[in-house]
Amino acid sequence: SALVVLWIYSPTGYGDDFLAALEAACGGNSHLVTLAFGILFPLVHSGLAGLRPYASRVTGERLWRVLFASCSLPLAYSWIVYFISHAHDGVVWWNGEASPV
Repeated sequence: SALVVLWIYSPTGYGDDFLAALEAACGGNSHLVTLAFGILFPLVHSGLAGLRPYASRVTGERLWRVLFASCSLPLAYSWIVYFISHAHDGVVWWNGEASPV
C-alpha cells in the first residue's frame, strides 16, 4: 500500500526522516519526542476533521477521506511504534525482581 512505500519502508519512506527531525528538535529526549507526537497528532487529526465540512465540498467526500487518512495514519503509526520502542526509557522507580515474593 502507499502508506508502506511512502512512510514505513526505510529506503523509500519519509517516516525515518520525519522521526529524525522530530528527535533533533527535541534534543534526542524520548520523553519530549513522545510529548511532541502527543501534541502534533491531535492537532493534525482534529484540525483536518474540523475542515471536513468545507474541504469535502471542494475535493469530494472520498478524496477528502483519502487526504485525511494520508495525514493521520502515518502520524498514528509513528507515535505508537515510537512509544512501544521507548516505553522503558527513563528512571526505574521500582524493581520487582530485587524483592521476590
